Amino acid sequence: MSGTPAWSPAPAAGVAPPLPPVPGSRQDAYAQGAKLGELYGQFDAWVDKLSELFDSATLTGGVRLWDRLSPEERSKALSLIKRGVESLPALPKTASADLAAALREGFIARRRTSYEAARFLNRAVWVACELAMIVVIDKAATPSPSMIGSIVTRNRDCAAHTASIVIREVAGHDVAADRLVKMYGLPPESMYGFKDAMNYAIKWFEEVGFKFAEKLGGFAPARQGGQVGRYVLFFERPNGGHVVYGQVTEAELIIIDGQAGKEWKNIAEAQRAINGELKRAQRIVGVDFP
Repeated sequence: MSGTPAWSPAPAAGVAPPLPPVPGSRQDAYAQGAKLGELYGQFDAWVDKLSELFDSATLTGGVRLWDRLSPEERSKALSLIKRGVESLPALPKTASADLAAALREGFIARRRTSYEAARFLNRAVWVACELAMIVVIDKAATPSPSMIGSIVTRNRDCAAHTASIVIREVAGHDVAADRLVKMYGLPPESMYGFKDAMNYAIKWFEEVGFKFAEKLGGFAPARQGGQVGRYVLFFERPNGGHVVYGQVTEAELIIIDGQAGKEWKNIAEAQRAINGELKRAQRIVGVDFP
């Protein structure tokens, strides 16, 4: 009957129901963090469901669901996701470092990742929608002839894997590459040639929080004048492009393809394996977390 309280089992004989945490206590902070972690997890599940619009696995009659939408419907879907990101609350401020730690412990217990990593992923969702609205809405829904993609099987993975490595190396946070893959351009059909794809990838990196040095280049052995630091490297291939992580130390060059699980110690080896020419090196000076 409407208005009737939902049934819940009575506590066993002689057992009192648990008391709520005392406001301002460590237990209360943990509970607040857990509640927020659960909310973030629910949002992730919702985004995953909505992202089926852009997924090739949902092709019907050879046409992606996204391709069946009008520009107005596309804009509405993207705006809905953006508003969802914007509505997610931040962790509340606390009176002590111990309570702040308890908040994060509770969050991790429910969300299974750090608060900072979850916020970064949510910003990646927002950025993907923003870029899609700018780049995709007014373009015809036709297959892209050239993309920043993978030298193995799946397009777009390489940018996400490179971002995951950079975030771990520069900021010390683990942000899952497979989650970033979903957040890299919604949908992928937005790049028409290597330069277009590279510019889109650079814009994505910048919008999610990467800070690049103003001057390009510098990726060379330090003894030859290379600039010590971490880099995002763009290779042009016959059928598109590829992006990987690079690092210059005082002793050596390191090039890591996180998606393919490969590592090289010089540019020539990397170019042969990737079947592409290094066209651009962007030195990373930091990663901002929301």
